[in-house]
Amino acid sequence: MQKKSKYDIRIKQNNAKNIFALFCLLNAIGYDDENNDKGMSPLRKKIRKQLLIIDWKAKYPECKDLLSKYHPGWILFDMLKKGSIAKQTRIQKILEECGRDPLIKKLWNQYGATQEKEGKEILAIFKKEAQLFMDFVGSAPKNIHTLTVIANPLDAYWRGYGLEVKGVGYIVVGPGNKQEKRNVIRHELIHILAPKITIPQGLLIYSKNSALAKMGYGTKSILNREYVVRALQIAYETEVLKKDFEQALLEESEFPKIKEAVEFVKGKIIG
Repeated sequence: MQKKSKYDIRIKQNNAKNIFALFCLLNAIGYDDENNDKGMSPLRKKIRKQLLIIDWKAKYPECKDLLSKYHPGWILFDMLKKGSIAKQTRIQKILEECGRDPLIKKLWNQYGATQEKEGKEILAIFKKEAQLFMDFVGSAPKNIHTLTVIANPLDAYWRGYGLEVKGVGYIVVGPGNKQEKRNVIRHELIHILAPKITIPQGLLIYSKNSALAKMGYGTKSILNREYVVRALQIAYETEVLKKDFEQALLEESEFPKIKEAVEFVKGKIIG
């Protein structure tokens, strides 16, 4: 049994076979995003080489338009919701069918232990980050009872997702999860743990045609949350981890008025 933190939140690692199967399928049907200049991780390359001997779109025609219609993060979120909704969605039906493929099962038997080892290695980092951040803001979300970290060797190097489903905060992170350069674990944790704050419209510069909208922050609510998360991350890193403030701002220079947003969110949590 996993011990709860002082904020009454259970913190654990999960070796999720369903997420491995999902990203096997996504890679097999064309998902090749990568944000590491050196390219995909060696394990992802190895698994993709075995996957791509099959024409998955021909074998499973129902899968062929998944990536053209849905973002991988949305597909993941929809899959995690299974069991918390009354009726299976189209995505869930497709994933259930394709996830039974013998090759995906074989790959899990080969590499599932590697994924589990990676998850166990980052669990201590995950616990420390969660505890430090909740101490910084002085609270934990009332709607979250469990935080679960899942290593995902089949995604882009510095890709992560912070998703909440029925009281569980899932932090799913790619192969670069242990590197401080782009702390994926920390960023996705803050997405789950950050208080709900509304950034003043004067600081939240929104346009459907902006660079931020093209990056995926296409609505005011999504952009507001990203500003809150990034501003809190800067405040946390500079005050708790003693990171240089100007350097932290420079790393978020794509977000106009981020400095003012940092001061605003600090005022909300510190007073």
